[in-house]
Amino acid sequence: MYHKKENIINALSNYKKSIETLSRSTNIKDLALAFNGVASLFAGQDNLDSCIYYAKRGLEITQKLSYKQGAYESYLLLSSAFEPIDKAEALRYYKLAMEVKDEMFNTMKQTQAISARFESQLQQIEL
Repeated sequence: MYHKKENIINALSNYKKSIETLSRSTNIKDLALAFNGVASLFAGQDNLDSCIYYAKRGLEITQKLSYKQGAYESYLLLSSAFEPIDKAEALRYYKLAMEVKDEMFNTMKQTQAISARFESQLQQIEL
């Protein structure tokens, strides 16, 4: 909420509390989201070094989990952060983001196809 309302001080404070708490728990998916949230805050403040640091921390976690949505967000944050300082690195992260996006889209399409087949089979059974 604080982040969306651009209350940077409270947002950062809450993200850091979340990181501290989540670091001691097994909920590492939310930990990755918290790191990405902090990175996003710093990106909005043009604090690129901190944005890169926190986005990379979030990315490390998402890669361990194979959490594609989180990785996609981390890659986009990194791409944006590197754009003014290293165009090649920004492009590399952008390409990685697009690869993950394609993987997510393909997975979604496969799930939809399986679901459609299942629905069809159910209808045949009912008939």
